[in-house]
Amino acid sequence: QGHQCTAQIPMCPIPETVRTEWYKEARTELKIQAQTSTCSISKDFSAELSGTETITENNVTTTVSAKNITLVDCMNAVVLDGTCTVARFIYDNVNNICGCCTQGEPFKGDDFSSAIYGYSTSNDIATYGAPTHCISGSTMFWPKISTDVALASSDPTLPGGGGFTDVSYKCQCGICASCGAPAVEYMDWAGPFTVSTVLGEKDSAESTPKYDPVDTCKCNDNSANCPSVNSAAVSSARSCFLAAASALLMTAATAA
Repeated sequence: QGHQCTAQIPMCPIPETVRTEWYKEARTELKIQAQTSTCSISKDFSAELSGTETITENNVTTTVSAKNITLVDCMNAVVLDGTCTVARFIYDNVNNICGCCTQGEPFKGDDFSSAIYGYSTSNDIATYGAPTHCISGSTMFWPKISTDVALASSDPTLPGGGGFTDVSYKCQCGICASCGAPAVEYMDWAGPFTVSTVLGEKDSAESTPKYDPVDTCKCNDNSANCPSVNSAAVSSARSCFLAAASALLMTAATAA
C-alpha cells in the first residue's frame, strides 16, 4: 500500500453507471453455516452436475467426473429443485460433492474441503441501496440487470435466471497515493464491496453475520487524519474462508 493510511483497506467509489444497473430485487444469498464440515445428504446432485466419463489406461477402465462442480452450480441446482426444505446444502470443491442436508442430522467437522451453506432470499439492496465503494485494485463481481435465462428454468433470484447475471468490474481509481476519511465499514467479501452502515449494524446482530467490520479509507482523499481505527474484532480465519468462498463464486462467474 502506497498511501499514508497503512492500517486501512483503500476503497474506490463505484461508478454510477454500475450502480444504476445493479439488480435491486430479491436474490438468493448464501451464508456459511459450518466450515470444514459434512452432513448427511438427503438428495445428492453431484452426479447430475459433474457428469461422468470413462478413462482407459493399461487396459483398466475407470469412471471419473467430467467437470468440476462450482459453488454457483450447486446453489442453482439445489434451489431450482425445490425439495431441499431445510434450505441447507453441502458443497465440497475437492471431492465434487453437492447435496441437500438431511433435516435434524448433526454436522460433522471432519473434512477440510467441504462446508455447509444455508440460503435465503434477500432484497437488502432495494431497502438500503446499491453499494458505493469497492476495494482498490480488486476485481469486483456484481449482479447486473439481465433478462437472459441460462438455467434449466427461470428464477430471477438466481444468476442467469432472468433477473440478473454476475459480471466483473475492475475497481480502480488511480494509484491511490493518498487515502483519507478512515472509518469502520462493513465488507461483503462476495464482491468485494462495502454495504451501508445501517445494514451492516443490523446484520451484526445475527448469529452468523454476512458482513465483516473492517478499517477502511477513501482513495484520493487528502485528509492527513489517519489514526488507527478500533474496529470490532474480526476473525481472520472467518475472513479468509469467506474470501475463499468468494473466489469460488468469482471462478464460476468468470466461466459463465
